[in-house]
Amino acid sequence: MITREAAGTILTHAGPEIGVASQKHLPAQLTALVLLAAYLGEVRGALSGNAAKNLLQEFITIPHKIETILQADRSGF
Repeated sequence: MITREAAGTILTHAGPEIGVASQKHLPAQLTALVLLAAYLGEVRGALSGNAAKNLLQEFITIPHKIETILQADRSGF
């Protein structure tokens, strides 16, 4: 496995992918990337604690925002 050869890994625990398209793994990887970026930004001083917190709060609202857009699209907007 590539995880044995890599110098470092971030395991997302998204489970096995059955289909060709990576429907579960992409959101899991993006979530891990945002969390890593917020952490590194805060550790390196590029983000304040409040900025990192605000970034993560906005990130967790994405599913609701997507649902709102899809519902509006179904309504004919």
